Amino acid sequence: MFGFGKFLMNRRGAFAIQFALMVVPLTVCTGLAIDGGRAFLARFELESALDAAALAVGSTTVTNADLNKVAQTYVDANFKSPHAGPIALQLTPGDTLIKLHGTVTLNTYFMPLVGQPTVTVAAESQVVRGGANVEVAMALDITQSMNTPSTKIAALRVAAADLIDTVVNDVQTPYFSRVAIVPWGTNVNLGTYADAVRGPVTGTTPMTGANWRFAGTSTRTLTTGTGWRTNTGKSLSNPGVTWKNGSSYSISKITKVSSNTRIQVTTSSNPGYSNGDTVYITGAGGSYTGLNSNKYKVADVTTSSPYTFNLQNVGTTTYTTPPSGSTNSTAGTSQRCFTTACELQVTASSHGFSNGAYVNIMGASTTGTGTDFNNTATTTYTIGSVATNTFILTGTDGPSFKGWSSGGTASNCYVSDCRYQVTTTAAHGFSNNHFVFISGVTTTGSAGSTSPNTANNSSWTISGASGSVFYLPGTGNTYKDWGSGGSAYDCANSTCNVQVTSNGHGLNNNDWVEITGVGGLTGVNNSSSGILAWQVTNSTTNTFLLRDSTPALSNMANAYSANTGTAQCLQQGCQKLHFINANGGTNYSVRSITNCGTERVGSSAHTDDSPSVSYVGRDYSGGSGSLVTCVTGSPATGGNYLTPLTADKTALKKAITDMTVSGSTAGMIGADWAWYMLSPNWATVWPGTATDPHPYGESHLAKVAILMTDGAFNTAHCHGVTTESYSVTSISKSDRADSTECTAADSPFNQAQATCTAMKAAGIQVYTIGFEVGSEAGAADFLTACATDTNHVYLSASEDELKSDFKKIAKSISKLRISK
Repeated sequence: MFGFGKFLMNRRGAFAIQFALMVVPLTVCTGLAIDGGRAFLARFELESALDAAALAVGSTTVTNADLNKVAQTYVDANFKSPHAGPIALQLTPGDTLIKLHGTVTLNTYFMPLVGQPTVTVAAESQVVRGGANVEVAMALDITQSMNTPSTKIAALRVAAADLIDTVVNDVQTPYFSRVAIVPWGTNVNLGTYADAVRGPVTGTTPMTGANWRFAGTSTRTLTTGTGWRTNTGKSLSNPGVTWKNGSSYSISKITKVSSNTRIQVTTSSNPGYSNGDTVYITGAGGSYTGLNSNKYKVADVTTSSPYTFNLQNVGTTTYTTPPSGSTNSTAGTSQRCFTTACELQVTASSHGFSNGAYVNIMGASTTGTGTDFNNTATTTYTIGSVATNTFILTGTDGPSFKGWSSGGTASNCYVSDCRYQVTTTAAHGFSNNHFVFISGVTTTGSAGSTSPNTANNSSWTISGASGSVFYLPGTGNTYKDWGSGGSAYDCANSTCNVQVTSNGHGLNNNDWVEITGVGGLTGVNNSSSGILAWQVTNSTTNTFLLRDSTPALSNMANAYSANTGTAQCLQQGCQKLHFINANGGTNYSVRSITNCGTERVGSSAHTDDSPSVSYVGRDYSGGSGSLVTCVTGSPATGGNYLTPLTADKTALKKAITDMTVSGSTAGMIGADWAWYMLSPNWATVWPGTATDPHPYGESHLAKVAILMTDGAFNTAHCHGVTTESYSVTSISKSDRADSTECTAADSPFNQAQATCTAMKAAGIQVYTIGFEVGSEAGAADFLTACATDTNHVYLSASEDELKSDFKKIAKSISKLRISK
């Protein structure tokens, strides 16, 4: 294949002649293309310089001003291409129309080959003298990414300042050109406009009282004698609960003896009875059926066969009178009893009970017919004949009860109905029906499920109060057993909460409040209690209770020091806000309000409604998180601050120079505030008529919004706090306590787009600038959709492009006043 290399190396004579003839026209064509391109670019630059100069001349109203010199200064400053000789200008000023013609000579690089060493470029600009009013709002992204590298924010300062020089006329008559500056990031610093824009703030109210204790009482310590029983219950062991002392014996014969004056019982085997024992007869026949189900005293016992004993009446030495019948009995059963009344005896190893004690038996399995010997929760037996492992249930008729099968416990109750008794180390001074709070008790055992320790926000209504004893309500065995310790407090209200007196506090039930500065009863101070905030209950005009403020908290024993402390509400509109933070669950934070503002929600979202109709969102960043804080500032101190519409170039440039990098990207706030600065509905907010936006649709008026950002919108708010849902990628772990679980009204991009759409519908021209947005998700698409049209979108890939794009926008805005 014939290549270009071969073409150059070809040495044949005919070809050499052809090549020599082609060199000159090829060189001329190339030179014309290069020098022509330079001339074209120079003409574009000259045209821009003439526009700026004509605008400067048109805005100059100084008497006897040298307009030619003004024009020459602006052209020389803005035309940078190398040129031969001065730029020739021809200025034709008129009352309404200014014409400025300019020519400049450029040296050529290749055209001298054809005898053309220079080329002359000409351009012209016509400006209607101050022919339109212009209001421009620049919403500038000052988020932390603008400091990576730091030259980014420096480039923005230069670019924005250049726009000020081009757009703002030195003289504001007969037409004006004004610019507003909005530095935005996570929020917008409202400065001195805060109360008017995000609403006034509710601060603290002074306290005049705080108390939970019933007058004249003091804390009492619990001691032995507390509980419903003296132990944790003794297990029953074989033979459990029974009236039968030993085995029963079969009766082989019952007869009359001693001249028919006594009844003799013969058993089939030796029962081992002793004189004075009590036996219970059943199953007797013949003339002796009247003996059945009765108790008798044993007398005249024989210890060898035949084994006999005579019957006496229980408790006497009188022999039982025989029946009148003459038929003997050859059947029946004799059962010896533990007591003369055949009372029940309980076996419980090492029970430790005393005679006369109240014993409650529960949980035993029974067999047979009769009465169940298990007690109810509020009944007891009085016991007697106490031995190490046994005791008698005094007054019971043993044979009338069911038999014991297995299990069961015996509990020694303090009182006959087994109520839960509280015993204090000293006389308590409490009264019946008082509200008592108990804490610090260590429980033991497995019976019962209710702790004697009082649950928060409740109390025990006591009874039987006397000396050092009182009783808790309900059934004793429903409580857990007392093991040790505990304190009792006599409360002034049923929830045992602290009642705060603060006249006109304005708090409602379930509101949150922060208490500080209380003397004496220092445990009520949130900083002292370890509780972040109190929830309000039982609110009246001048008082309220603090939920969970129990007497058991530290430093709650001392009396309140008169007229100390303040109460701070923690709701929307208050100086501080209480919220569930992004760590979730019951992790709360309290943050202070700032002078910054966030996005507006509700019916006025994405509108330019006046703040008198609906305040903008409050900002409760207040923490230390670098991505969520409000960086305040003022013209006097520097930092970030709003600058309403003004023609004061010095003030505008200072606001740009003062801008401080901070926060994450809540782009909808930038869009909102670009609109607010241009909206006539906000005129009453700004100081003086010189900063008031003019009405929409006014003749010869252009309103322009510039929204500049360097990244994707990743932050939104809920109730004035950054939300986790749109801050996951930007909120660090250390900042999560400054964010909320609450969900934002919509995504930041959607919110910003809604504002852009409404702003354009109001007649505002919207320019958007994306600075190195690159592959940031959604950023470029949003900037295109937000702008008035594709000619109003600039995606600056570098710092130099950013400066150039700001100049293009400045020129575009200036052309609103250029007629040609």
